[in-house]
Amino acid sequence: MKMRLRIKELLKEKGLTQYKLAQLSGVRESSLSALARNKQDAVNLRHLEKIAAALEVNPLELFEVEEN
Repeated sequence: MKMRLRIKELLKEKGLTQYKLAQLSGVRESSLSALARNKQDAVNLRHLEKIAAALEVNPLELFEVEEN
């Protein structure tokens, strides 16, 4: 199993851009881009809290489990 962030999907559902999410969350747009592409091995939990709050979702909704 593998964990994956659902930021792209949530942005689409909420009708937001990464730029707007960066403004709402205070997380740099470059960091959001890397997270949205699932290109980071380590994730800052504080960033995830800020992103979830800005998207108005439970932090657990940011994740999806993929079967290998």
